[in-house]
Amino acid sequence: MLHRIPKVLIVDDEPSVLNLITDVLRMNGYPALTARNGKEALELCEGEAGLPDLLVTDVVMPPYFNGVELVKLLRAHKPDLRVLYVSAYAGDPVLAEVFNDVLADFLPKPLSPIVLAQRVERILDDTPHARDRDALRQRGTILLCVAEPNRRHWIRENLRSSGFWVLDAAHTAEAQFLGQWHDGPIHLLLCDPPAASGRGSWHKHLEEFRPGMEVIFIDEDADQVRLTPDIHRDKIPELWENVRRSLGRSFV
Repeated sequence: MLHRIPKVLIVDDEPSVLNLITDVLRMNGYPALTARNGKEALELCEGEAGLPDLLVTDVVMPPYFNGVELVKLLRAHKPDLRVLYVSAYAGDPVLAEVFNDVLADFLPKPLSPIVLAQRVERILDDTPHARDRDALRQRGTILLCVAEPNRRHWIRENLRSSGFWVLDAAHTAEAQFLGQWHDGPIHLLLCDPPAASGRGSWHKHLEEFRPGMEVIFIDEDADQVRLTPDIHRDKIPELWENVRRSLGRSFV
C-alpha cells in the first residue's frame, strides 16, 4: 500500500514568517507550497497543485480576502480541510470564527518553532493523512543533513519515493535541533562526513539524544556510502537495503 506525505499550503504576507513556517515544516518532513496572500493561494489551489490537506494561514492579509475567507472558499471544495491560523492580532474580531472552528487551531505570533511543529502534528491527528504519515515514519525516519542544496534535494526525493519519512536539515545546527526536539524516533542519520560539515564530530553530540540512531556518512565525490566504524547494520537490514537502493549506491 502506498502512503502519501500530507500536502501543506502556507499563506502569509510577511516574508520572514512565511520563511520560518516553511523551514520548520521542511525540517520536520512536510514539503509545502507557499503563497503571499489569499489570491495567490487560491490560484495555486485551482492549478496543478490542487487542494492541500493542511492550510497554515495568516488571518489578516490586505488587500485581498483574509484567512477566514480563504478557508471558506477552499472548504467549498474540501469540507474537511484542516487549518492552522497564525496571527499577531489576537484581539481581531474575525478570530471569533477561528476559535469556533472544530477543524482548526490557532497560534499567536511570534511563532515558536517547537510549538508550531507540535501543532501541525496535532491538527493532522485522527485523519487519513496522519495514518499515512505514521506509516511512513514507522517504515523509516531518516534525518538528512547534506550541505549542498541540489545534492540534498536529489537524495531527499529518492528517499521519499522509496517510502521513507525524511527530516530535512540544511546544516548541522538544524540537524542538532531536530535530534533534540523532534517528537518521535529517528532511525538513521544520513549526512556529509564530519570534515565536510565543518563541525568535527558533531553527530556524536546528536547521538547523545538519540542513542539508538544509526549513522551513514556520504562521501561527496565517491560512489559509495561509508558507514561509521561502530555501525550495527544487522539491526535494521530492510532499512539499510532500501536506503541503498534509493541512493543507487553500495555500502562499504
